[in-house]
Amino acid sequence: MRNVLINSQLDYTDNPVISFTSSGKKKSRMLDEEWDFTALGQKKRKISFTSIKDPLHRRDAQHYLSTILEKTKMNSSSGHFSVGSLATHLVSMGVLIKHWGNADFKKLSNDREWRDAKISFKGKYSRSTVRQIGGFINKLHDFGLIDRWVSGDEMLSLAKPDSDTKQHIALPQAMHIQLLEGVVETIETYHPHRHKISEFMFNMVTTQEDKFNLAYKKYGSACFSDRDRRRNINAQIRRIAKKREKTFNVPKFKYSNEAHFVSGIVESCFIIIALFSGCRLNELLSMTPDSYQLIGTIPTLYALTSKGNEGQPIEDIWTTHPITLKALELAYDVSQYARDVHIKNLKKHYNSNKIDKDLYERSIKELGSAFIPVSLQGTELGRELKADYSTPGGTSQFDPKKYFNPANAEDVLEFNLLNPSRKDTFEVKGFLPKFSPHDLRRSFAVFMVRNKLGNLLTIKHQFKHKNLNMAGWYANNAELARMEGLMLDSELMDMCDQAMEDAAVDALDDIYNGSGYLSGIEGKRISKAKKEALRRGEKIYLSRDELRSLIKNGDKSIVLLPTGAYCTNSSCERLCSISYFNPEDKPCDHEIITDKGAKVKAKEHSYLIKAFRGMNEFNDYAMASILAGMKQKIIYLEKTLIAHNIEFEPFTDKITAVAP
Repeated sequence: MRNVLINSQLDYTDNPVISFTSSGKKKSRMLDEEWDFTALGQKKRKISFTSIKDPLHRRDAQHYLSTILEKTKMNSSSGHFSVGSLATHLVSMGVLIKHWGNADFKKLSNDREWRDAKISFKGKYSRSTVRQIGGFINKLHDFGLIDRWVSGDEMLSLAKPDSDTKQHIALPQAMHIQLLEGVVETIETYHPHRHKISEFMFNMVTTQEDKFNLAYKKYGSACFSDRDRRRNINAQIRRIAKKREKTFNVPKFKYSNEAHFVSGIVESCFIIIALFSGCRLNELLSMTPDSYQLIGTIPTLYALTSKGNEGQPIEDIWTTHPITLKALELAYDVSQYARDVHIKNLKKHYNSNKIDKDLYERSIKELGSAFIPVSLQGTELGRELKADYSTPGGTSQFDPKKYFNPANAEDVLEFNLLNPSRKDTFEVKGFLPKFSPHDLRRSFAVFMVRNKLGNLLTIKHQFKHKNLNMAGWYANNAELARMEGLMLDSELMDMCDQAMEDAAVDALDDIYNGSGYLSGIEGKRISKAKKEALRRGEKIYLSRDELRSLIKNGDKSIVLLPTGAYCTNSSCERLCSISYFNPEDKPCDHEIITDKGAKVKAKEHSYLIKAFRGMNEFNDYAMASILAGMKQKIIYLEKTLIAHNIEFEPFTDKITAVAP
């Protein structure tokens, strides 16, 4: 039987004001079913208590949450608080009320009550949910409302079995590049047509509105509820659109009231900006074409973030790629028709006092974003407003089939390496198990690390990369970006650090388990040690878990060099592996070249020969010293290719011009 015990000390004779309008008028009171914080300008606007059916439990929950709110404001130097955090605490309350059957949370100070509460929801929720419940209990403790404090381990023991939080997906590199190519092609194709597309859509919306106006005059509001009549009007609009499309010279354009075509373009713009910034969803949704700015030669994005700022949005900055300007312009301009219609409807509702000033101004501000709802279903004659104009359709989850070919064996193998918590969820000829904005965020971090671009705090100038045309700016400008204070947020830095650790495990796996032959001074030492261990009958294979432990313990260190080689000296500052010739007289003692790395050097060998011959044709003695260095490097590379049994054309060219 449910235990309904209300704390007799709680005084409900007072019903204090919880929120205010921007002009200082009272908006919500504690015992209201909904608290409205629209005037604060945070992402989360409202908190609803309607899910708590029992009025006594609801009243207790409102009291505790209002107390948390007031104490949070008192403890904040700015008086701010996060509406989203309050909503999370309310979810925890709901779980306890549902299973424990009580909303007098002060009773959780009692060991017996806490035991009963734990038993009631044990094994029913994920690790993240039980962590949130623990956070709520500890918040009550911190504010002196209960005597109970719980540890993370205690809460995790209550989670549903096999409910480990799965890491967000990092795309295999071939899929990452395929995605880039696809969305870049969309942006380049439709950027010149963006205004034209919006004008077409606006004309069709106007035509549709005229049709509904006529129907409204004739049938009144019944024209909206009559499905056959609505279907007939929409069919007329489709026929008109089809005729106009014949003379509309935009590739693959097709009109629909749901705006599927425009939505696809905007989604591609969203994806490319995410891939070249690593921003969170809400940060991306706050961007406009004016968000893109150059600081010196560095392309940057300005956006609003509330992470770690008590829910209050503040402007922050990210380095990016110039194509994001085109993406922002395209997304904003191609959706202008929808912006015009939404603003018109908002003004109509505001002028007729159906919405207040705070909601009107907030909605107008949201419509300044490049990413807004582009579907206009239900907006005929201003009948329907969107609940949130900063949440366009299609940005919470993407359809993998739109952007990727069916997976091959290499994709699956790399996916399992990059995403061990999702192993066996991705199959050959299949598609990703999910594809979301946060997957783009993790893919950004992993792609940056896997391509030797490091992170914005540690990347060195020598990590320039020749074969990443779209991402090369990271290497070229990273140090300047660091000096300008353009730093990655802590979550993204953690992703980069994890990706670096994963890449180091891959490297050691290649060295100790994968390569048939190792060259380089350190490589030869390892090969010799492996042979001696084999003679002694010892195990030489190391699992990935064992390699990861060695890295975490500091027993192994590896640096991935852009040329395909590895270096075991983590503090190395030599430039021996990137220039056309070796600037050091003595070969590096720490270099390891695997069979995989030797194949990279074979490509470098071919590239250098081609470059040498192109420069040599000028017969310019001023280039003689450069050519001499290139020749030295080519001959040096050939020793590596011979050691790894890689076929190549021996280089015998002579320098045609010699300095006088």
